[in-house]
Amino acid sequence: MGSDRIGEDVLSTLFASLDDLLSRASKINRRIVYTVYLLIIWAIVEMFLWATSIATLELDDIVLYTFLLFVTFLVMISLLEIRESLAVVVSRYSSYKYMENLSIDIPKGKDPVERLILYFNKTLNFEKEIKRRNGKIIRNAQLDCGEKTNFDYYAEIRIGWIARLIGHRSYSFYVRKAEKLSEEVVKKFAEDVKRCSERNKLHIGRAVLIAPAQEISDELYAYLVENRAGIPLQVAIEMEDGTYDFIPFIAPRHDMLP
Repeated sequence: MGSDRIGEDVLSTLFASLDDLLSRASKINRRIVYTVYLLIIWAIVEMFLWATSIATLELDDIVLYTFLLFVTFLVMISLLEIRESLAVVVSRYSSYKYMENLSIDIPKGKDPVERLILYFNKTLNFEKEIKRRNGKIIRNAQLDCGEKTNFDYYAEIRIGWIARLIGHRSYSFYVRKAEKLSEEVVKKFAEDVKRCSERNKLHIGRAVLIAPAQEISDELYAYLVENRAGIPLQVAIEMEDGTYDFIPFIAPRHDMLP
């Protein structure tokens, strides 16, 4: 009994320290963002001085400002790489916190798609976050993806060029209903999502195929969990016990949908 308590105390201390680490990482991330903004301003000043030195044919200044621009962009790229690494740390721990109190109960709704979105709204403030970031939501969407492509639910967030400079992306989210799951159905869905993403120049946040309770083949299960589609593809099955079976489980990231 005593040894079990010791183990609990160690884990409690560890997770408490991780909470502190997460807070520190978030502060560092904000400072990196502010620093990148300052570097962008400094790079604009440098480019103006560089252009002026070219216009006046000041060779020494041309060499100096070329070197300074190179160093500025090198530092900026390094900071963005550090920021991405911090984002991975934050997202992995956030995923743990998300799963700690995770409920997979299916909410009440008129159809599988509505129930799934209500589930994401409950667990992730999904649509509220999209609206806060001036995103777009389309139900029963018919998208122009080189050819007309139908999805039962579509959402996207597009960002400006400044946000792209500091490593943010524009994201899209796709949902389609399926009565019977097969490799052919899943692969067709994945192909449609990839084509639309490439056509609209949007990163794929998640693509969900929602289906009623059923058995799936070992081949399809392997296709999903091994991510052979090469995108964040997930099957959500409404089980008869009133819960979801997500294959595979995809933990949310702070800058993705959902």
